[in-house]
Amino acid sequence: MWVDTLLDYYHRLRMDTFTFWPITQNVEAQARLFAEQGYLRKAAEIYRYLLVHEPHCDELRKALDTLESRLAYTFVANSCEC
Repeated sequence: MWVDTLLDYYHRLRMDTFTFWPITQNVEAQARLFAEQGYLRKAAEIYRYLLVHEPHCDELRKALDTLESRLAYTFVANSCEC
């Protein structure tokens, strides 16, 4: 059962956070959805994966650059002592 697998991951690997999304053939669409929902790190991770397989895709590169800018801004905003 899937519950047993997750418990095994927790106990053996100390993984306590899991991301679930429906199986889709369009991985890029899933990355966009994660970004829209605020899961910027997960979206960036997916774009990096896609760029390994399509390194010359300008559209993927632009999407990743945008996400990385948003992540950097979020980091700076959260670490500011205002």
